[in-house]
Amino acid sequence: MTEIKEHMEVIGADGVHYHFIDKGLVAGVEGNKVRLSANADVAVTMEEEK
Repeated sequence: MTEIKEHMEVIGADGVHYHFIDKGLVAGVEGNKVRLSANADVAVTMEEEK
């Protein structure tokens, strides 16, 4: 998680971009992109439940 910096792109497993997401959904960091372990529809649902 120390590799994640403010203003990095956050991209779901399906390629959809996000502005904010819970760190529990982070699958990894590739350059300036944060890859998620969930697709957009799943990640949105998880965030709405909080």
